[in-house]
Amino acid sequence: MCSHYEETADPHVVSGASSKSGCELEFFRTNDESLIPFPTADVNLYKEELAKTDAKASWKACNGDWMTVFQDAFSECDAVIAVGGGKSGTRPLIEAALAAWKPVVLIPSFEGQAAAAWQSVEGHYSEEESQELQKDYTPDKWAEGIVNVAINIAERAKNA
Repeated sequence: MCSHYEETADPHVVSGASSKSGCELEFFRTNDESLIPFPTADVNLYKEELAKTDAKASWKACNGDWMTVFQDAFSECDAVIAVGGGKSGTRPLIEAALAAWKPVVLIPSFEGQAAAAWQSVEGHYSEEESQELQKDYTPDKWAEGIVNVAINIAERAKNA
């Protein structure tokens, strides 16, 4: 997560996750500033916001381009949350997560590849989780509702 712009999912994910007691967030970024689409100042805003909560946040700098950072993040994540997304990034991530037996949390109300993959993943959710994930959220309200579902899905997968 790099952007603090309200029209992206990033600030809402951080806000929702930081509202959950004991939540752990790990941020991955490339060491090469020329490859980062958003300035380091955006990341510093997250650090300031998270410092006011009891969420645990760590920052990992990776060598290489964005795809290398993406692969590092994927290999270490407990679950994949897909919000909207395109065919070249989000869809392969969803497919890779399913192939690796990682929990996948899709947010279909934001359209994109998360919505396109919904039917192939919906059966993995409880009825309550499915209803929560399909709510028609506004960007500023969705993270709080989604974070609990994502944590439940990830914990259930760990215990399976």
